[in-house]
Amino acid sequence: RRRRRPGLARGRIIAALFVLSISTIKIVFAPFRMLSSMIHSSQYTSSSLTPKLTEAPPTGLQWPADPIPDMPDGSYKAIPRYIWQTSRSLPLSDRANATVSTWIDLNPSWKHYVATDDDIDFFFRTKFPPNVHNAFSQLPLGVMKADAWRLAVTYYYGGVYGDIDTKCMRPIDEWVGPAQNERGCTAIVAMESYNSFANYALVAAPRHPVFKRALDRVVEKIERDGGVKPEDEHFVAAYTGPPVVTNAIIDVIRSKHEFASEIMNDDEDKAKAVAIGLCLEEAVYFGGINVGHDFASVGWESKEHDSWRKERQKIMDEHNIKPKKTGKRKGQPPRVHVVGGGKRKIAIST
Repeated sequence: RRRRRPGLARGRIIAALFVLSISTIKIVFAPFRMLSSMIHSSQYTSSSLTPKLTEAPPTGLQWPADPIPDMPDGSYKAIPRYIWQTSRSLPLSDRANATVSTWIDLNPSWKHYVATDDDIDFFFRTKFPPNVHNAFSQLPLGVMKADAWRLAVTYYYGGVYGDIDTKCMRPIDEWVGPAQNERGCTAIVAMESYNSFANYALVAAPRHPVFKRALDRVVEKIERDGGVKPEDEHFVAAYTGPPVVTNAIIDVIRSKHEFASEIMNDDEDKAKAVAIGLCLEEAVYFGGINVGHDFASVGWESKEHDSWRKERQKIMDEHNIKPKKTGKRKGQPPRVHVVGGGKRKIAIST
């Protein structure tokens, strides 16, 4: 009987283990390859994001220099030192000046911009393809146009976005700096509620895929619906609000979940977010620790600040939309915003 050589047997075992290890690596990294393909697929490329017109900005706003063209989405690592805010027009009211001054005073080395409605229209018309500007032009409310612009400007230029009624609580370098340098964050998004991530404060490097996908979702829904078609009182959020940011994150990381809180409790989803430089934070990150929110739509009611909710009501009346009852979703905690050390609870629709 022929005896097998020990060396040959060991060689076969080593070869089998090698094949098994390669297969395991492929399985482990398959989601990240899918994620990479998702990042680089888009309706328009970075090279198409070049100025189409040479007209001067309508209000004289000095926009920053355009980012380097042809850079793939997700390739920028540095968060620019820009602070973006928007107001329907200038000059700002005393209340708005008070909140805006917190961003300016605490961040003297950051370039601060306040874009008006005319500036926003100019931005979409000169920086994006015609179909994007066409979708933007069909948004019926100023708040919806501001929603779309924050996604677009964060994607195009990067930096820090804050609603006009937000307050900077600490110098940006104290929270964006460590996030970028120590944790590798190229975008920061915080929870707003059990359901959604907030859009009243955003941070990102240019061309981050989450904000590309969020803007795509706005355009796609408007084009699919043939314009804005209100179905209920939540149409503002559905077309341009926090659910758009949340669903963009779900799309990019290919999450199986529906709500922000579920993503935050899923280690696999958080690992996929980290892989694209997306840092997901708890509500207090933009709800009191680093940024405060005054909720002008419910707290700044005056001649200077006509709430967008009144404009929404006019559209609801035109479409004969009746508000649904609000309350706590079964098994769901109430929405909590932290403002200046206190808490404001807002009911969530059933």
